[in-house]
Amino acid sequence: MAFTPGSSDKSSALASGMLPGVALRRAREQQQLSLEQVADKLNLLPGKVRALESDDYTALPGATFVKGYIRSYARLLKIPSQDLIASYEQASGCNQPQKVTPVQAPLTRPKAVLKVRFIVALGVAILVAALYWLWP
Repeated sequence: MAFTPGSSDKSSALASGMLPGVALRRAREQQQLSLEQVADKLNLLPGKVRALESDDYTALPGATFVKGYIRSYARLLKIPSQDLIASYEQASGCNQPQKVTPVQAPLTRPKAVLKVRFIVALGVAILVAALYWLWP
């Protein structure tokens, strides 16, 4: 049986709250594509596609990349990606706001101030050395 992009199997799978990896794997299997074929067409390692299909997001780089992988995979299978991405965001919690702690920059002195201090210290050292050498 061939998979059609508007089939009720896909719609019911997404409506039932299925994780995106499971939906992508089922769509791939319905189109009779191997994991290696998909990995080759997406320019990904088979392990990355396997992790995506098994919803193992810890093996993938980050939320932005995972969303891109899902979008590309869905485009390859000719299925809509919006529901898959929404399902991923809900499952992973990546769309939840995260508390950001501001970081203070270390206090450093401008280089110009350091140069002036070095020149003054060098001048004083030369003056002291000259006085020591010239003192009777």
